[in-house]
Amino acid sequence: MTSIFKNKNSFWPEYKNLEQQVLELTKYVCFCDAQVDVFSRENSNLIIQIVSEIESISKELYRRYADENKSEDQHVINQSKPKQSVNADGNQNQAAEDDCNQNIEKKQYPSFDFCCLQRLDQKWHLTLKEISVTGVNFYFSDKFQSFAPLANVYSDDDTLKCQWKEAYDKLKHNNRACIKRATIGNLISALGALFVLNLYYRDHNCNDYKFYLKGDLFDSRVGSEIFSVNCCSALYLYYSTEMSDDSIKGLSQDSLNKSLYIKRFDRETMRFFHRNECLDWIETLKNIANAPEMKPYRENLNSDEYKGLTLVDICTKLGGYDLVNKIICFKNDVKNFDTTGIRGNRELILNTHSKIYETLTFEEFERSIKSHE
Repeated sequence: MTSIFKNKNSFWPEYKNLEQQVLELTKYVCFCDAQVDVFSRENSNLIIQIVSEIESISKELYRRYADENKSEDQHVINQSKPKQSVNADGNQNQAAEDDCNQNIEKKQYPSFDFCCLQRLDQKWHLTLKEISVTGVNFYFSDKFQSFAPLANVYSDDDTLKCQWKEAYDKLKHNNRACIKRATIGNLISALGALFVLNLYYRDHNCNDYKFYLKGDLFDSRVGSEIFSVNCCSALYLYYSTEMSDDSIKGLSQDSLNKSLYIKRFDRETMRFFHRNECLDWIETLKNIANAPEMKPYRENLNSDEYKGLTLVDICTKLGGYDLVNKIICFKNDVKNFDTTGIRGNRELILNTHSKIYETLTFEEFERSIKSHE
């Protein structure tokens, strides 16, 4: 039977519905640091709804984007099946058979945390992604200024438990006895986790929801009325004839791990930059070959005298700054262009920890030039 939600994103409208219910609560309770541990029946109902949605979206993301790991999961499950023993009457041990059936069910319905989110975390580092509470009716000054809502979500360490997940487990099975776990803190944390997962699902599956930069402007709320996301920049580059992610300046691994989005130049712009660098290098090579001042260098390319020196150093050594300007071509240097005027200059991408930029080489440029001759 075909699902009515096929090719539709039903997760984002449901997230917005839950977000609106939380916003409604802020009319009656002050969401601030002093109230983080305040609990209520309404909080309990919302936490159960939110985490149920987290389970659904986690399994759907796993189904779509963790395919390369599924064979490994199945192998682990198969290995864990207990061997069936035979009792004195020659009948199979019923307990072992029941355990086996449970393992089969686990294969069909993987756990959202220890299976689905753990696999997705290996791909996208979800447990490190940080967001902030920035809604107009929220007054947190400490706890939710910057937090990772999926941290420890599949940890089995008692000292590193995910509080909102533990609250959900307790409330689902014994709501009255565990009502004190239905706190504002757990509610906001769970909703934040659902928000992060929705962004990964939404931007992978729905073009209508993609947020790209307009100039340098970016709305960090990306559709939420409560949260804002971290976004890092890959716009500062070393320009050369060999360009790749290694050309990015000033982007720390910590900043990349925490960010859900990355600002970058689009493919057309990067190829434009690379092409200009290669054109300048071709002219520079011609100048090296023809300038009489460079003769000592041309005749002793491998001598110890020039080892470890850059081309600028060599030109300075042989003829000072005047020779630098004569030899090194800056005609097409990116600094001579207003890059904001290039169509489609900047864009925003979801941070999946894959390559930010393609690798561009001088050899590839030469081949493209020859193919057009």
